[in-house]
Amino acid sequence: MKGYIWLTVITALVMLLLPLPAYGRLTAEDKPSPPTTAPTTVTTTVPTTAPTETFRVLDTASGEVITMDEREFLIGTLAAEMYPTYHPEALKAQAVAAYTYYCYRREAARAGGEAADFSDVPSTFPDLYTVDGMRARWGDRFEEYYQKLADAVDAVFGEVIRHDGEIIMAVYHAMSSTATETAGVIWGKDLPYLKSVKSPGDTAADSYHSTVTVSVPDFAAAVETLEVTLSGEAAAWVDIAGITRSESGTVTAVTVGDRVLTGRQLRTLFDLRSAVFNVTFDPTVGFTFAVEGYGHGVGMSQYGANCLAGQGKTYREILSYYYSDVEIG
Repeated sequence: MKGYIWLTVITALVMLLLPLPAYGRLTAEDKPSPPTTAPTTVTTTVPTTAPTETFRVLDTASGEVITMDEREFLIGTLAAEMYPTYHPEALKAQAVAAYTYYCYRREAARAGGEAADFSDVPSTFPDLYTVDGMRARWGDRFEEYYQKLADAVDAVFGEVIRHDGEIIMAVYHAMSSTATETAGVIWGKDLPYLKSVKSPGDTAADSYHSTVTVSVPDFAAAVETLEVTLSGEAAAWVDIAGITRSESGTVTAVTVGDRVLTGRQLRTLFDLRSAVFNVTFDPTVGFTFAVEGYGHGVGMSQYGANCLAGQGKTYREILSYYYSDVEIG
């Protein structure tokens, strides 16, 4: 029972951190031009062995619970959470991870008698979960991208990741800071299949480095919402030299004013891409956060998965690398 309570708490915390980055955003060279011909009909075939279950998604904007069949939902999830230009094996890995994660959420919700299995990701749902929404986003590359995502989903439809026979909480993120993070560092409770592993390919991502600069007045106003009391010169507000980190680089403790905060708290407060960062102070501009990676860092790195796929790894090898001691099938 204690284990179930812990998993429920962790799941709730995960959802506070989701959505992760707006995956699937196209780079400049990938941005489509408007369609020059009338849209064609999508003709992908649903496999005869496809699961017939549904997901019940709460549309937070309208309060409506939208029911979607699993295949439709998974194609939309890939469209929202991974670049369609990624390697097919990476897309398959994402499809299995996403299906596993949402099955995990569904089991918990239905066991608790909830009206919805989970809530939506407002920035992408329901727009990117419809054919019309995908066509509007991808323009004349719609057919190519949709078919690629549908093929990836169909190739692995129904497969889930298990540890000791139980469906896992298969969380994922855009890119890590050279190594993924353990669940315990982020959510306070270790899970045997969410351990830290190296993910060196992530540093090659164009968006691996990011910076956020916060003026002195804005910094003061923000941290005061966490009941932090500041005193003295602004240069002394943050104990930069005393920052502590996990082995994977996540900031675990930093003294700000009269309080010790976590990297997660500062990430949320200042909309940082991750909790792996360095802080500098310049009296002319304020506090600058130099951030590495994107997302909470636990589980599968999406960019890392694409790198492994490019090296010839299959989706099963990718998943077995990022999730420890699991079975896939």
